[in-house]
Amino acid sequence: MVDAHPNNKWLPDVIRAIQDAGGSASLYQVYSWIGRNRQGLPGEWKAAIRATIYLHSSHAKGYKQGNPDVFCNKGRGVWALRYSSEVVLGKTDNDLFIQAIASFSKEELESFSGKGDAFEHHVKDRAAQLKLKYKIS
Repeated sequence: MVDAHPNNKWLPDVIRAIQDAGGSASLYQVYSWIGRNRQGLPGEWKAAIRATIYLHSSHAKGYKQGNPDVFCNKGRGVWALRYSSEVVLGKTDNDLFIQAIASFSKEELESFSGKGDAFEHHVKDRAAQLKLKYKIS
């Protein structure tokens, strides 16, 4: 059975896989990276990876409204990280969330592997700090 909350576990790893591939990656590349870097993969983990991407991309039919829009589709089965604009005024919460993700080091992302709830909380905290820094209400 696919994890009911795939974003609670896989989001940091999918981000790291795409970053390590240079900013965009095919699903096969993401699967390969996770296969090399995660131990004890559960059954149907590939479906959970796809669900994580789809739940976090407005380019996917499975996008869950209200989720951070982290990934963009670059072609059939190829996904990239969505980066926020450089314009400070008018940044949306999603822009700040993406900017916060982009500021994480590989080591920080690695520390959240399998801890999606903690990861999402930490990213939201960092985004809130950016909001204060940019004086966005």
